[in-house]
Amino acid sequence: MKKLENLVQDFLAQKNIAVVGVSDKRDTGCNLAYKKFKENGYQVYAVNPRIATYEGVACYADLKSIPEKVDAVFILTSPKVTEQVIQQCVDLGI
Repeated sequence: MKKLENLVQDFLAQKNIAVVGVSDKRDTGCNLAYKKFKENGYQVYAVNPRIATYEGVACYADLKSIPEKVDAVFILTSPKVTEQVIQQCVDLGI
């Protein structure tokens, strides 16, 4: 369990986080995560290819569309989309 705790702490130590899977149609766990990260001082980037803005700021179609490199990615999507996002993480060195 200590290893998992260390991984979580490492993730939370990052300051630029992309949140993949935000929704403008309903409240989701991803939306809650986005809000919590933002409330706690993180630079947060919303990612969903179907919407242009989220919470009044730009929402990006994918990770490569974000104007700066993010340190970490929070993903809450369907398994098929998750595979694509993980491949983007690999390609971008995240």
